[in-house]
Amino acid sequence: MPDYGLTVAGLADAIGVSRQSVNELLRARRAISPEMAVRLSRLFGNSPEFWLNAQRALDLWDASRALEKEVRRIKPLGAAYRRDCPHSPRSRLGLPDASRCLPIVRSRGWHAQKPGMFATHKQRLVGQADIL
Repeated sequence: MPDYGLTVAGLADAIGVSRQSVNELLRARRAISPEMAVRLSRLFGNSPEFWLNAQRALDLWDASRALEKEVRRIKPLGAAYRRDCPHSPRSRLGLPDASRCLPIVRSRGWHAQKPGMFATHKQRLVGQADIL
């Protein structure tokens, strides 16, 4: 905030919230809400998505650090690969780049890809879906 010449009180006044709200944000005691993201994006000239993505990244980092030992004990499913994937551990070819052959995800009423094609990183979907 010094780069912008803002104090906690100045930032609070500029975005129309209490000093306590700003102070809690700065001390990481409060998460950035969509409403706060809209206010900050207007003030700093960027998008609300920037602020929400920063909050999401922080939340994921915190969760991964907190669950590190537990997550290490989880063994990946070999069945998560498609049967026709040449990168699968069950494949005789044993090609190294298996990330391209994770299951293709089809959401209700819309297909990410045509059946039989490999999913690329950008085409994987998250949420309620069926795995082909």
